[in-house]
Amino acid sequence: PAARARLRECEGDSCRRVYLDTSRGRRRRWCSSEVCGNRERVARHRRRAALARS
Repeated sequence: PAARARLRECEGDSCRRVYLDTSRGRRRRWCSSEVCGNRERVARHRRRAALARS
């Protein structure tokens, strides 16, 4: 039951994985920082860069 409270769904746009959040502050957002997290950060950067150009 305690582990159920730490189950999270990945916030990646195209990812539907469920993972166990074992982070210290229980604030993890992605199943994998290297894959899903990086995709989200790159997309955010591209949006900011496109706004800056226009």
